Amino acid sequence: MAASMSVGQFPVSSKLLQKKWNEKQLKSHRTKIASMKADVDNKNPNEHSHLRAKLKKMQLEEESQTTIDHANKVLVTRISRIMKEPGRLDNWNETYKPKSLNRHHRSYIATRIQDENILLAKRLNSIKPLYNVKEWENDFTFHEYVLHNMRSTTKDFDLVPAQKQRSRNSSPPRYSQRVKLPTVTDYRAKIRHDAESPPRPTKLPKIPSRQDGSRSVTSPGMITGDETKHRVEKSPTEMEREEFDPVRDAKLLYRCHGDADCVDSSILCRCFAARRFRERMRTRDEFERLFDAQHLLDFLRDKYHPAFHPILVAFLSRRETYDAITVRDALDDAPRLGGREATLIEVICTRHDLALHTIEKEYSNKYGSKLTDDIKAMTSGDLQHFLLTLLSRERSSKLDVDEDLATEDAEQLLKTDAEDRWKVSKKDGRFWRMLKSQGYAQMRAAFLEYERISGLEAVSSVEAAMENDADSNMEYWNTVTSFVKCLRNCPAFFAECLHRSLRAVEKQNAANLKENNTSWAEKTLIRCLLTRCEADLAQILKSYKKRYDISFAADVEKNCNLLYKDVIISIIKHQGHNSRRRHQHNNGKRVAGMIIRGPPARNIVSRPTPRAFSPERLQNSPLNKIADRVSGQSPKKSHENRGNSRKRRQSSSTATVSSARDFNAERDAEQIAHSLQSWDRGGQQVILNVLTRRSNDQRQKLRQIYAAKQKRDLISDLRNAANDSFYGELLANWMKTKFEIDAITLHESLIHRGMQEVAMEIFCTRSSKQVKAIRDAYRRLYGSTVSETVKEKLKSGYWKQLLISLSQNDRDGTTTVSPATANSNATRLYEDETSGMGEAKFNEVMTKCNLPQIRATLDAFKKISGKDFAQFIQGSPKDEEKKAAMISLVSCSQDPASYFSKKLRRYIAQDRDMSSVSRIFLSRAEVDLESIKETYFGNYGSSISDDLASICEEDFKQFLLKVLDP
Repeated sequence: MAASMSVGQFPVSSKLLQKKWNEKQLKSHRTKIASMKADVDNKNPNEHSHLRAKLKKMQLEEESQTTIDHANKVLVTRISRIMKEPGRLDNWNETYKPKSLNRHHRSYIATRIQDENILLAKRLNSIKPLYNVKEWENDFTFHEYVLHNMRSTTKDFDLVPAQKQRSRNSSPPRYSQRVKLPTVTDYRAKIRHDAESPPRPTKLPKIPSRQDGSRSVTSPGMITGDETKHRVEKSPTEMEREEFDPVRDAKLLYRCHGDADCVDSSILCRCFAARRFRERMRTRDEFERLFDAQHLLDFLRDKYHPAFHPILVAFLSRRETYDAITVRDALDDAPRLGGREATLIEVICTRHDLALHTIEKEYSNKYGSKLTDDIKAMTSGDLQHFLLTLLSRERSSKLDVDEDLATEDAEQLLKTDAEDRWKVSKKDGRFWRMLKSQGYAQMRAAFLEYERISGLEAVSSVEAAMENDADSNMEYWNTVTSFVKCLRNCPAFFAECLHRSLRAVEKQNAANLKENNTSWAEKTLIRCLLTRCEADLAQILKSYKKRYDISFAADVEKNCNLLYKDVIISIIKHQGHNSRRRHQHNNGKRVAGMIIRGPPARNIVSRPTPRAFSPERLQNSPLNKIADRVSGQSPKKSHENRGNSRKRRQSSSTATVSSARDFNAERDAEQIAHSLQSWDRGGQQVILNVLTRRSNDQRQKLRQIYAAKQKRDLISDLRNAANDSFYGELLANWMKTKFEIDAITLHESLIHRGMQEVAMEIFCTRSSKQVKAIRDAYRRLYGSTVSETVKEKLKSGYWKQLLISLSQNDRDGTTTVSPATANSNATRLYEDETSGMGEAKFNEVMTKCNLPQIRATLDAFKKISGKDFAQFIQGSPKDEEKKAAMISLVSCSQDPASYFSKKLRRYIAQDRDMSSVSRIFLSRAEVDLESIKETYFGNYGSSISDDLASICEEDFKQFLLKVLDP
């Protein structure tokens, strides 16, 4: 330390300073060492580009690829020439005939076998049976005859008092007549009659008591004095109804003939159709007691044809079990013809609180989950909230009606905006509060008061709100519509369900559909009859005949081809009259757990009952606040609006592709990614099943999830899997948004000659809001507006003028219809066309009015001119281009389903233009493809699927058929 802290031989004066100086010198020394440059360059040498590129190898590879491409081109040219040209070598030898060396021997053997078969058949036919079945039948008949006589006769001791003996020659007293027993022949005839029709009982009259305490004996046919006074004439149904005996019915069911696939319904008519629910349950229990606890339902399923299984389940299931199965099927099944919503409302709104509690308990026992939990899992949004509110216990179950409260509810409903009037998402809305707290009778009174004040039916108001709803939740609106119909007139609601299901069954039979599972229509038909047969079936049948001008029994007899049609007719025959007789005084009450309501009293809508309103109340009336919606319309106009809204609702519910209830984008994305790897090993079919059962919005969400997980675009993967073919392009278009598809189709129709009609179809079948979205997508894809493209690509002519007007999107965005405006426009059109003043008014009507107003104008034109507008234009002296444009515009606007069905027929049968066919399928699948399919079948007698099968390639055909019938 002393040495380091010294300078030379002398010690330092300050050790701290000397330490700092030493550190500074060391740091400077190290810096110099680090900054020194080496005398020898030890870096890697530079790498030259000619050594890295290997140009010679690349040249050799290009020459090799050129040789391969040339050879492939030559091969493809030769193959295409061979496929186009007929064979150059005639290798057909038409004069050659096959020869066989042992032909005579084989002919001899065949002749001998045929002779032996003939002899064997003769011997089999000549053999007589060893057992005489007729003799067995005669013995059994005689035995039954004796037993019948033993049951039918009574002992007649002491017929004549001792003190009043008559002489032998005098005629015997009336009460001493003996009972005349039937002969064996009569009894056999009776058995044959019983097999053909429900039996008529031979029941002995009761033996009345005498004044002295003894009993007098009367024979059949004798009428006592008391019976003459109090005799009541019975109805035919009551006289034909056989006395119930569960043991006898159980034995008849056990002896039902046939080992399997039996179609004889006579025993079912006798033992089930003519019996009430409690009697059927007693028969079932008696059967299981007599025959070793064998289940009657399983026994009959083995005996009868599978078509009888649904009606057997309905006959032999307890009410709560059958209702639980019905609710589960409605939740699982996709909506078809509005059946799902109507079924749920039918069960929930026609059962009292105790019955609903029993159904929920049975549902939990049968399926292992609560009904409310399944509703939350299988539904969403307003529909889920609506169903859970109906199942809540907070609602009153009283049948009393508060008229003042009903009037207040009706006025509050009218004050609410039309868009939010019937929604349950508004917690403070009047409809939600009524649904949560009030009973069904009180709500029904409020609906009737609403109709009286507004002059508009509640159902029509719900339909109008559904059309104006931007979200367009069809399941919720169908549920609300069914709920209002059920509350307002329950028999009419069930009559409509029966009619709809019977029409579906008729259509299914006409199309020769053979499905393994029972259709929704058959289940609805059976359920409505058996659940209402002991309640209000008579009123339902009466409403059916009043509404459709034919009795339900006659309609079933004429148009129903089900195997158990006789059972249905027997139910109507026996149960319909019984329900009328049992419950003719129970209108508006609950019977057997079901609500019985008759139609409401008719009130004249145009002349309501006058009420003493003050001037202030009249001024603040809700009618004045909604004058733009309902005031100023007569009942006739209101009825026309309801008809138009009903048509629009039917057309909007005929889509073949709809939103999947159990949609899970992540699950679908993983399934598609896995299936793309096994495209040729069944993966293609899995992808089709997924994509064709998802709506366009769900497909866009699926595409986003796929891109986020796989880091690839699903459209590109589908094209690569389909080898960039036309089929791959079709799948790619299916995955695009509907506005992008329309924009692409619109651009193709404008740049190609002769396709202007396709552009017109897009503008005429889309709403104002949709046209705006299409215009935005067009600008985004092609960098110009639709009007600019029309002016640039089309020459001067009527098509150019028409498309420019349509592309401006000046069409009315509402759905209101004014009959006065329709008549005025029709008159002006007729005057312009007859005088030849041009097409200015026609262009104004067709490009600025909404579609319902256009249809009303065309109907008014037909009344004025006596012809359809298309027929009228066809006979006018206009040039052919203008005629074709005007007729196409009118046809597409008036009836899109008929228009597109004609186009499909031409594209399939004549042009075989699969591109146009796929365009219609992609654009109408979520709109009205089901209606187009039905119209096509009705006009041409063949289905679209059958016509496509003969001209399409396999992959392309599979996709179109999946879209047509997913």
